[in-house]
Amino acid sequence: IDTTIGHIIEAAATIAGLALILYAYQNTGTTNGGISLIIACLILMTTLHPLSHYIIGRIYGIKFTFYFLNGPAKIEPTLKTDYQTYLEAAPLKRVIMHATGPITTTIVPLIMGIIAYAIKAPAWSYIILILLLILNIPMEIVPIIVTKRGIKGVIGEKMRKTDTYRALREWK
Repeated sequence: IDTTIGHIIEAAATIAGLALILYAYQNTGTTNGGISLIIACLILMTTLHPLSHYIIGRIYGIKFTFYFLNGPAKIEPTLKTDYQTYLEAAPLKRVIMHATGPITTTIVPLIMGIIAYAIKAPAWSYIILILLLILNIPMEIVPIIVTKRGIKGVIGEKMRKTDTYRALREWK
């Protein structure tokens, strides 16, 4: 998908995620409010990840050519970098660009858990949000371990496709 169309889709989904937070606030303490927070979290984790790559990448002069579906479930929107502008950016800028996605994806469930607690959402909803945070952290730490240990094989190959691995690669 063209980047402009991709940005429109990402922005619309982000706005929908934010609207779900507002809905949860207006329906605090209800099952529907709790469910809307969880759905909002999943939406924002998905949409803000590539948008953060794009914003930081563009600040550093990295261009992107299109969106495509990728990730573990092959449904996550991913940006394809323009390789020429990517290589022209300093390695530290490439590190930061790669790191922004995982950082964003990790911060979103934390913030959503805090929001759930603050608006007195049902306890089960912020427990699920914190579980999303806890489950996301290993997905960002495992590539570091795989990289440092030089693990080969299937898991090693899968880890080489993560943003954390790419950030570490560029850091070297």
